[in-house]
Amino acid sequence: MQDPIMFFEKYLKNKGLKLTKERRIILETIVKIHSHFNIDELHCMINKKINISTATIYRTIPLLIDANLIKISHRCMGKDFFEYVEDVKNHIHLICKSCGNIIEEHCQIIENEMQRISIKYGFNIESLIINAKGKCKKCNEME
Repeated sequence: MQDPIMFFEKYLKNKGLKLTKERRIILETIVKIHSHFNIDELHCMINKKINISTATIYRTIPLLIDANLIKISHRCMGKDFFEYVEDVKNHIHLICKSCGNIIEEHCQIIENEMQRISIKYGFNIESLIINAKGKCKKCNEME
């Protein structure tokens, strides 16, 4: 993928929008995260450097999704979590419903089975992310 900032700037220009300082900082922060994030976490990270309103982040996230720079990874504890697309490969999430911990793992067996099923039905899989919710080892031990 080309430079995400340049890519986003071209995307915005095609939409008749500009790459503002705030939008640039939001994307730069996301690119550096390399993990799942929600809007509250992103807001906290950004506001350590510069004051950007939560509303600005909420307005920017759909643009980043539409530009295929981020995607919704999963929903946990009432919040949407996102991933930077360049970091996303076929994988599974084990999501703890108690503490929100996310374990991410590639699983070739599941990927092979999904590929077999997609061939059977003539379906073209573009990405594969499977979410399993339960309790992590730490939360299970606390019971």
